[in-house]
Amino acid sequence: MKQPVNRTAEVSASSEASPIPSGGGLRGLGYVRRPAPGALFDEHSMSWKLVSRWSVLAGGAAAVLLQVAHPSVGAGVNQHSSYATDPLGRLERTLTSMLAISFGSPEQREAVLAELRRLHRPVTGTRDDGESYRALDPELQMWVWATLIHVGLAVERRYEHRLTEAERRTYYLESRTLAAQFRIPDHMIPADLDAFEDYMADTISSLEVTDDARQICREIIRPELPWTTPKMFAPLEWLTVELLDDRLREDYGLSPLSPARSALMRQMKGTTRWLLPKLPDRVMANPLNKRAFG
Repeated sequence: MKQPVNRTAEVSASSEASPIPSGGGLRGLGYVRRPAPGALFDEHSMSWKLVSRWSVLAGGAAAVLLQVAHPSVGAGVNQHSSYATDPLGRLERTLTSMLAISFGSPEQREAVLAELRRLHRPVTGTRDDGESYRALDPELQMWVWATLIHVGLAVERRYEHRLTEAERRTYYLESRTLAAQFRIPDHMIPADLDAFEDYMADTISSLEVTDDARQICREIIRPELPWTTPKMFAPLEWLTVELLDDRLREDYGLSPLSPARSALMRQMKGTTRWLLPKLPDRVMANPLNKRAFG
């Protein structure tokens, strides 16, 4: 039996008292030259080189769909989250929280982590198949973290390709430090990029797209927002389809790209690989950086 939807955590997360940066429309967006003093990762890190750029945002929807294809994550999000009423705002709060933890001051990092633990502590329930879940389960925490790392690397490989393979491996090793911030036991975190990719392949092969996950997919890929039409979000759907494997795409009910759209995406990849690495940092800066830790 479905649990009643609890929006308390989402309301708290968006309140002025919360240390989690969020909201404000275009206010608070802007360029930040470097992380805060004492940040988890400095301006010389591979994490800054990859995540401080807006291109990483392109994979946000794909990361969410990977997350909620885990039945426990999907049930928790559907029963306790605001994706139905504020899909893009919910995604923005997730991304700004990760930026604040990675590049904010030690005080901000600890405050955001403590708030996330507080908000997620009551997120418990029962899936439709009778299995119980809790958001602070280290296995679920690791899966959410892993999807962000996996999709971030996939977007960089496909659409920028500015990191060397050695730099990607360094980025992954740095990301293990981020995982530890969520109290994921060290023995659970894959030791290197090869082990991580094996973990992702094994986990993705076992995922199950439930009705909860399909509902979240509709809310993320085709959000019903004022002054928008479904066609406005078509490019997001095409990019997300490219980042999902065929089985998950089919299970979500997403159509494969037509030959014409596939050709358009190939052309776009060629253009972005040539153009994006040439653009200055100020142009490529993730606009959420200033809101998150600036």
